[in-house]
Amino acid sequence: MDLTEDYLYYSHEKLLNLIQQKGDADSAVHEYLKNVKYAPIEDFDEGLEWFNVSEPLSFKKHLKGKIVVLDFFTYCCINCMHIIPDLREIENQFSVEDGLVVIGVHSAKFENEKVSSNILAAVQRYNIGHPVVNDANSEMWKNCDVQCWPTLLMLGPNGNPIVMLTGEGHKDDLQLYIKNALEYYKFQNLISNHKLPLKSAYHLLPDLKGPLLFLER
Repeated sequence: MDLTEDYLYYSHEKLLNLIQQKGDADSAVHEYLKNVKYAPIEDFDEGLEWFNVSEPLSFKKHLKGKIVVLDFFTYCCINCMHIIPDLREIENQFSVEDGLVVIGVHSAKFENEKVSSNILAAVQRYNIGHPVVNDANSEMWKNCDVQCWPTLLMLGPNGNPIVMLTGEGHKDDLQLYIKNALEYYKFQNLISNHKLPLKSAYHLLPDLKGPLLFLER
């Protein structure tokens, strides 16, 4: 497919080209944000199973005013697992109160990966602390036109796509984009510092953890 202005899959390449042309990463990202025009994505379907939250999240109620990073992953994908430490580091740098929310969108490749108990075990095993939703029918995957695992989709404070990054190894780029997006939208008074109904899935572990369950990190 040709590289076009409005095809989200190539947004990261477009942004990197702009940074290279301008020679100033921060100003290039701000210029990009001024001109990005992707339509807001559809909200999560009702009735999905969520982890690490006490209630299902929505863009209208919980995520408005946040920079949201959707991490499209499946727990059997080793490349997806490689991204988890990067996301954890970024979440330590930018909190929910700062305006950043990371959400794992588990979009299964195989039938057994759709089972919520298997996803819960993976969330616990890999010590994933951010919200995770079981996108069992891949509706969010389809709505966002995701094409591969792993994919990171960064959204603005109204659910508007900013940039899509595919594959692993994008930690530095993502940190740059988040920092500038928070600055840009805060200047417009569009970032909110409200909390989310977070509740760690670790409480669902059995009281007696045997040696074959998994090792804590």
